[in-house]
Amino acid sequence: MNFLASYALPFGRNKRFLTDAPAIVNKFIGDWDLGVIGILQSGRPLPILSGRRTAGSTASQLADFNGTDRSMGQVRVQGNGVFYFLPDEISRFAFAPAGSVGSSGRNNFRGPGFYNLDLALSKKIPLTERFKLGFRMEMFNALNKANFDNPNNNFSIPNSFGRITALVNGSSGNGARVMQAALRLDF
Repeated sequence: MNFLASYALPFGRNKRFLTDAPAIVNKFIGDWDLGVIGILQSGRPLPILSGRRTAGSTASQLADFNGTDRSMGQVRVQGNGVFYFLPDEISRFAFAPAGSVGSSGRNNFRGPGFYNLDLALSKKIPLTERFKLGFRMEMFNALNKANFDNPNNNFSIPNSFGRITALVNGSSGNGARVMQAALRLDF
């Protein structure tokens, strides 16, 4: 889900708060706009591979799954890395027997979810009838949220199965919070 909102802050002349502010004060506190852009997504599909070619093809087949609840996994940080599956969740997977493709199913599991929030605060300051000064401050990844990529999905590598080693590659929300400000003269 993506969402976008814009809100004129209620401060300054002809607004709800400080409506009788002097002109010089209104130049600083009035006519501010707040913009918000957000992304909220469930995790990407996560097939669990056995790492073995059990069905007579050159491709790695799916692992067997002996559980019923496929909505498992949660990002957790341990001393030696970031992991997605708990040890009891890992124990539900097994190698598929020879001649079978594995019962875990294609894309039946989901990786970590993704969310991001970007904010913008802007104001037009009238200098003269013809000139206006525009100020804009932006904050990308305002919540400073690390969005993790899918974990290693190859069951045949026990030391790294379920380990997360990367962040999601996308247009925003990947790195630490970034803030920037700009001034613009309109005439």
